[in-house]
Amino acid sequence: RTVPDLAEDLNVPELPMLIQCFLYDQQHPDGPQSSTDMPLREMPVYRGRLDVFHSAMATFFTPSDPSGTGGMHCEHIRANPSWR
Repeated sequence: RTVPDLAEDLNVPELPMLIQCFLYDQQHPDGPQSSTDMPLREMPVYRGRLDVFHSAMATFFTPSDPSGTGGMHCEHIRANPSWR
C-alpha cells in the first residue's frame, strides 16, 4: 500500500507530512534546522510501498535486570486492527 492509502485507512491525514519530517530528521540529525523549521517542499517525499505487520518480536539487553540470559530479553509486540 502507499502512504496516502495508509493515511486514509488509519484516518491520519497528516501521515505523509509526518513521514516527510521523520525522513528529514533522520537524514540531517545534526543539521542546522529541524523538520519543524523547514518548508514541506524542501523535505524528502517517500513514494514507495509500505507494509503493515500486526506483530513483531523485540530482543533487547537490559543490564539492570540480569534475570534473562545475561540480561537479554525477548518480547512479542502485537497490534490487532480490531482492537480499536
